[in-house]
Amino acid sequence: MKKAILYLGAFLILLAIGGCGLISNGSGVDLNGTAWSLVSYGGTSVISGTNMTAKFNQGEINGSTGCNMYFGSYQSKADQLTISEMGWTEMACMDPEGVMDQEMDIMSMLSTTVSYEVEGETLRLQTEDGDELVFSSTDLEN
Repeated sequence: MKKAILYLGAFLILLAIGGCGLISNGSGVDLNGTAWSLVSYGGTSVISGTNMTAKFNQGEINGSTGCNMYFGSYQSKADQLTISEMGWTEMACMDPEGVMDQEMDIMSMLSTTVSYEVEGETLRLQTEDGDELVFSSTDLEN
């Protein structure tokens, strides 16, 4: 009986600590089943006429770079995020100007992502260099 009361007490303390925000799960949002459109990367707005997307589903990430399609794996724990095993199609796009440079910058940043935060309809991915990719929520059908 004393053990049961002890376990109950410990459980209630952990529950209270979690409710006070001392136990954190990052932004508290599971990325699984979410879809996003890139707004900016490293402080640079996405080139007009391009649409870079990211869809997270069961440990896989995929989407469009604005020119090519990409895919990879992701793992998240609390606010930590690792994106690995990246690959993409290899079409050359010349229009709009700079789209290929944008693609390479974005893919490089994605592969060095270390953490994430979701605030409302905004997803922020932080790279190991401190750069940030900022996405807005989008419908999974897009």
